[in-house]
Amino acid sequence: MINVSADELASIIKQIDAALAHHEAWREVLHRVLICRLPAPASEMGSAPHEHCEFGRWLYSPANAHLRALPAFRTIEALHAGMHAKAHALYELRLGGHVVSLEAFDAYAQVAEAFRDEMAALRARVRYTLDNLDPLTGVFIQRRLIGELESALQRLRDAGEPCGLLLFEVDLKAINHSRGLGAGDAVLCAAIGQVREALASRDRIFRLVAAQFLVCLPGRSVDDVNALARDIRERIRVAVAGTLDDERQTAAIRHAAMALQAGVPVQAQLDEALGRLAVASDREMPASA
Repeated sequence: MINVSADELASIIKQIDAALAHHEAWREVLHRVLICRLPAPASEMGSAPHEHCEFGRWLYSPANAHLRALPAFRTIEALHAGMHAKAHALYELRLGGHVVSLEAFDAYAQVAEAFRDEMAALRARVRYTLDNLDPLTGVFIQRRLIGELESALQRLRDAGEPCGLLLFEVDLKAINHSRGLGAGDAVLCAAIGQVREALASRDRIFRLVAAQFLVCLPGRSVDDVNALARDIRERIRVAVAGTLDDERQTAAIRHAAMALQAGVPVQAQLDEALGRLAVASDREMPASA
């Protein structure tokens, strides 16, 4: 799972809105320069102008290096750089006293439109994701789960791709009682942050109820799920002690591991997994194929 928090998603939406507004004004300046023969903005005549606009400064800041690694942002980065490069070429033609050809303007207009469309599509995807996240932990909410499992089951039937399921629950009753609900929430957020770091980009975490979660693991076997479960249990224990600054403080952790089966309805398999979790103790529970 890509470790992008709900706050980051909200920030991305804000930046997309600002970028679309900024580049609309930027486009108007370009048109005025071409039509009214005004001086070109100095910011567009230097090297790498796409890095110096408001959106470019945000995109290329060190804090957003992880976002630039995502496919959607790589596409937007290329379109944004191309749009500024095409605009730079138009400014150069205009300042050199040359006529801007229809072909040159259309080349700019096409990439500018593609940039706007891609930004709008990304905003819609981010908004959809944000609307389907648990506000406390930043993982997906339960109503997304059945659709995710149905898709995984279809891939299993069509292509034979396995899908592991890991259910786990962190018992926060003792912490909530001794430290308060705020401490319990802080522990849960820290624990899920640790879990997210252990997952791949295709993996998805869903919050079921309270401190009960399910991890959908495409391409993973039962053995893979068990190995991950051991790692996650240790990560959660470290998060509990670290958040409360007390090595003696622990929380019971229960888990159940299994793999999707092609011939069994999703809901039946989910009910089985929940049943296994309900009877699990604070130990490693054998996996079910």
